[in-house]
Amino acid sequence: MLKAMPADLLKKYNLLDAKTGKGFDPLYFKYLAGGGPNGTLPDKHDVEGYIEIADTFKQLQFTDEEMDAVWRCNSVVLHLGNIELDPKLFDDASAPTKPGGFTKKGQEELDIVSKMLGVESAILAKAIV
Repeated sequence: MLKAMPADLLKKYNLLDAKTGKGFDPLYFKYLAGGGPNGTLPDKHDVEGYIEIADTFKQLQFTDEEMDAVWRCNSVVLHLGNIELDPKLFDDASAPTKPGGFTKKGQEELDIVSKMLGVESAILAKAIV
């Protein structure tokens, strides 16, 4: 997905690395960092897999809206996995003692996810913490 999806879709799903203009390196996402012998799957697998899935959606007559929902869900899951809680804001593991409760990167990822889901960041943050 990250290596084969067109740039306009990568941007739409917040998967475009602004620094490179390409899909994020899979190692950027915690849920993907660990597959394969070098920490990620080979690019070839990502490209072929994306093409196969996109073709299958078409064969199964998925609508554009249905395909959008699948790609959006995948992106949301990837970004959810990158939300980091700031351990300095917790007295114990049960609840934050200060507002927020997220690292800077965690807050950025939370904002991406909330926008993609169409919910307010504060509401999503409360549900996560």
